[in-house]
Amino acid sequence: MTKTIKTLARGEKFNFAGYDWIALDDVQDGDAGRICLMAGVLPDRLPFDENNCNSWMGSTIRAELNGFFKGLISTAADPYALLPYTGDYITGDGDKVFLLSEKEYIRNSDVIPNVTAYWWLRSPCADNSDYAGIVYTVGYVYNYDVTYYYAACPAIYLALDTEVSVDGTEPVTNIKIPSGGIGELRDGYHTFNELYHHRAVLFSVVCASHKDYAWKSKKHDDGTMYDGMFIVGVYTPDGVATYHYDIDPYWDIFEVPEREFAPKWDGHTPADAIARIASLAKRKNRA
Repeated sequence: MTKTIKTLARGEKFNFAGYDWIALDDVQDGDAGRICLMAGVLPDRLPFDENNCNSWMGSTIRAELNGFFKGLISTAADPYALLPYTGDYITGDGDKVFLLSEKEYIRNSDVIPNVTAYWWLRSPCADNSDYAGIVYTVGYVYNYDVTYYYAACPAIYLALDTEVSVDGTEPVTNIKIPSGGIGELRDGYHTFNELYHHRAVLFSVVCASHKDYAWKSKKHDDGTMYDGMFIVGVYTPDGVATYHYDIDPYWDIFEVPEREFAPKWDGHTPADAIARIASLAKRKNRA
């Protein structure tokens, strides 16, 4: 079955040029097209910018996406359906492939599924020219060093009369956020807040058991920190493992030495962190 971009429901999935996409913002009077986000990320991990700049227009990742665009139009049934898009941080004639801005992500986050990767936004960090926005695996937005390698989730701006296939695509389910916030979402047994608390307490026990190798700090190595949070880590046989927690109420439960600055992040992911924590058994077995 085919539909036009204009008639797709917000959050509805469709196929265009061999890729599955998600229709975002509801169509407004005067719109020529509609922002559509790839339903997943590209396989290669990319820095936002190799030259340590968080300006979208001059970024490495924008140049890489232009290459992706060339491949996209070669497989599209109607390459003219891809319109240039102008929005925050996009100047000139507009981009035909781009990353979402933080505002665009937030207003559509209820229909954008989480993926098992951090992925870039085009929004620069207002307080640090070396940082740009990313989306965590759980859907939170943070800022990170533009030279780190994260995933890219391309967006395109498709003409409203473009016909696309909706056969064989799974609909994106809107998640109803509880009145208490996303932390009160349940997996059937626990809320996110409960699991976050359990992780904090369990990691405090890990750190206390390896106190000579653990530390905490209210500043990253470059002096930045997320509002009201701190970072705590432990050196393991396979490398350092770190987590961020709210200062209130978790600072005092980590009875480990305080550092003025945390060590420089080595790029480890949440999957790396838990694997490294598991490697602490090696130290215990050697002892």
